[in-house]
Amino acid sequence: MHKVRLSTIDYAKSHCKVFQNIDKSRKYFGFAMLHTWEIISCKNEAFSAKLEYTPQQYDSHQLAAHCDIRFGIVINEGEPFPEELNELFERLRLIASKKLYIDPHPDDEKWDGNLIS
Repeated sequence: MHKVRLSTIDYAKSHCKVFQNIDKSRKYFGFAMLHTWEIISCKNEAFSAKLEYTPQQYDSHQLAAHCDIRFGIVINEGEPFPEELNELFERLRLIASKKLYIDPHPDDEKWDGNLIS
């Protein structure tokens, strides 16, 4: 999660590309826009989404715009997610899929796609 107001789209793109891992089918291809209110309104009887501002320091750069989406549960790697949490993930995926900005030139250094708003 990246706070747009604290960064630029070119910086966000370069940051995303640092974390792509093609061997694990994780390749940068663009952005999805989610507004804060859309995230925090994503809740059910078991879980609710909360945003936590968490600036990060990576090997080569500082990411002041980083946020985490928290659901109040820690799940160990390899354990399945509770069904109620999967429902929230699916809701967030649906919201994001409606605001997907595919990068026409994902291998370029700068964003050359539509205006993201």
